[in-house]
Amino acid sequence: MGIERKFLVLYVPSNLNIVSEYEIYQNYMATGKEEVRMQATYAPGSKDYTLTVKSGDGLVQEKISTVITGDTYREIAKSLNKIPIAKNRKIVELGGYTLELDTYLNTGLDNLMIVGTEFDSLEDSYEFRPPAWFGEEVTATNQLDNQRLWVLLQEDSNPP
Repeated sequence: MGIERKFLVLYVPSNLNIVSEYEIYQNYMATGKEEVRMQATYAPGSKDYTLTVKSGDGLVQEKISTVITGDTYREIAKSLNKIPIAKNRKIVELGGYTLELDTYLNTGLDNLMIVGTEFDSLEDSYEFRPPAWFGEEVTATNQLDNQRLWVLLQEDSNPP
């Protein structure tokens, strides 16, 4: 079970403790209450590929991921013939929390940045106090979750 809260980003402080940074390309084979997605992660000196099944929405979700090869990723991507979401992710350490700061690169939403953090328990998630640079919480908003952005990207790339 994963417990995660997500927020829009108002601005990025110049003094963030960024511990890593990489590019992510995410495609979906199924969307809805259950999603099946594949993801390529490119960091300096490494390439990782995963296949994930995720269920639920909002604060609490079930997620199972497995590593796949680059060849498998490319074969599935070729058969899907869809545009993956592209985003830059910075891993940030802040006050004992590990944050994922995502900047979306191809959603058509100018400067869309979302920051999220995972928690060990619901109680921990409720006690979390977001810093001033966090904007509106979008945890329960399906309009800005990755699979919804991916669906919109596909619609935008195939106008009627």
